[in-house]
Amino acid sequence: MWPDTVMSSFMKAFTNLSSDDNIPSSTIQQTLQKLRPFECRSVLASLLRLLNTRCNWLGSPVKSQQNEDTQGPVGSIAALLKSICSVPSMREGLRGFFTQSESFHVVPSPYLIRALVASIHDDEDILQTILDKCFSKLADNLFTKHSPVLNQEVNAQMLLLATGYAFRKDSVLVKVHTSSSQYLHAISAHLSSTSLRIRWLGMVVGSTIISRQII
Repeated sequence: MWPDTVMSSFMKAFTNLSSDDNIPSSTIQQTLQKLRPFECRSVLASLLRLLNTRCNWLGSPVKSQQNEDTQGPVGSIAALLKSICSVPSMREGLRGFFTQSESFHVVPSPYLIRALVASIHDDEDILQTILDKCFSKLADNLFTKHSPVLNQEVNAQMLLLATGYAFRKDSVLVKVHTSSSQYLHAISAHLSSTSLRIRWLGMVVGSTIISRQII
């Protein structure tokens, strides 16, 4: 992965993470298009790690839920990611993050997850990829029993955010999952778990989808 000092300089050249940013997309694209595919993945991993650190400075999402000051940085990060992912190899790298986030050695904060999903919300193909992978993990008994709870929380957050965007775009993208027996068994397995946190995740996912009348 690229050193954080290099990525920090790269970010400062294009954005200061404020809501008034005007990111020069063409300059970013020209810079990244010169990289080889494996270098793009390395750049993306380092960038996400650095952005995640910046997002952690925003504080607890519970305490900041009503704080409009967090909207600017999240929107700016989403704009930066969207500009970066206009380069095909970077876009495929981001798809890889959504399907195998563990391999990037980054546990994204709620703010970074919001920015990541917002940056690709208009791409139906990647949204479908996120939904397929997140619902698959939700229904995976091994993932539920043995994966760290933090990773399961990340999966639930990605699932619910992607579900919201996809449902507004095309409800069929979501209903094909939420109307399946696999999904019902997944929620049932979470609710019957011996872990209080896993039961809570099952209730959050299940109740949110029902409240939005997605089933």
